[in-house]
Amino acid sequence: MELFSALRLSTRPNIIDILYLGLTVTNKNPILPATMDNLLEKYKLIGYHTTELEMDKMEFSKRLRKVVDEGSTGAIGNPFEAFSSSENDFIGKVTSEGFEIRRRRKMFEPNFSMAYVTGKFVQNRDCLTITSKIHGIGKSLKIFIIAITGFYLLFAIMILLVSTANSDFPFYMALFLIPHAALMFWIPFFMARYAVRRMKKELEREFHYLAR
Repeated sequence: MELFSALRLSTRPNIIDILYLGLTVTNKNPILPATMDNLLEKYKLIGYHTTELEMDKMEFSKRLRKVVDEGSTGAIGNPFEAFSSSENDFIGKVTSEGFEIRRRRKMFEPNFSMAYVTGKFVQNRDCLTITSKIHGIGKSLKIFIIAITGFYLLFAIMILLVSTANSDFPFYMALFLIPHAALMFWIPFFMARYAVRRMKKELEREFHYLAR
């Protein structure tokens, strides 16, 4: 834990931090979530957004429900949703207490976002406060990170076993694995950061539009 505390003092992403993300992104150990969230927040892979509106919570949730199609925010969801005739931009679930939504996949969309948002409604007299947590590493991106992490770990173990059995094995060839792995982790890293920034702007615009 002291090692990861030291890593959080860094101001730039490094391969150790990104590999740690890959190894723990879906870890269920109750000790890790706080450290994991801190690391995700540090690199802006989790974002928070707060909106205050002068309207009733029930009325806002009703309006939001009209622009969100019922569906899963999971990795697969509906594979045919891009062909849907619905004009709604979001898919998920909305209740009187909060929501979980993501952007709908659309045909030929160049900036498709894999992020999803969880939020809560808090009513204080005439003021409605909406607190949103934006997850840049969406559920589909988690599967990708887990897959490539497993691939590189397996590949590294195979190289180690082969080099141990064969002393003539050119071990320096394994060094080519490092920049390749770094590239494969950095691509989703920057995609997730962009998704968080974009979703913040979309939520602000959508919520104020619904409150008119």
